[in-house]
Amino acid sequence: MVAGNSKIDIGISFMPVEICNFNLVFECVAKEKNPMGIQSTKKVLLQKCFMHITAQGSYPQLKFVDVRNDAISVSTLWENFSINSINKELLNDLSENERKFNKIETLSFTEAQNLQK
Repeated sequence: MVAGNSKIDIGISFMPVEICNFNLVFECVAKEKNPMGIQSTKKVLLQKCFMHITAQGSYPQLKFVDVRNDAISVSTLWENFSINSINKELLNDLSENERKFNKIETLSFTEAQNLQK
């Protein structure tokens, strides 16, 4: 619960556990007791608002943001390990084979062997 005149920012954390698209509806309810209402039955004013959220779950999502070593500079490490290329590859959508591999238990033994090759 947050006071109506509050300056608090409210954030939403999205932590998907599978790779798919999500369509969510977030509902907020504002309540106000009317002090001028009849004392025996205080009027409660309600106002609802909705936020439609569309998100794409790609879990886990990995990205290198830092690399360090006492003897080698950060830029040399970054270049030697091609971290920009690795990050680009990690952020790509899964290929059809990668999607199948995520559900390997649903494949036959032969299909799974072929996929692993």
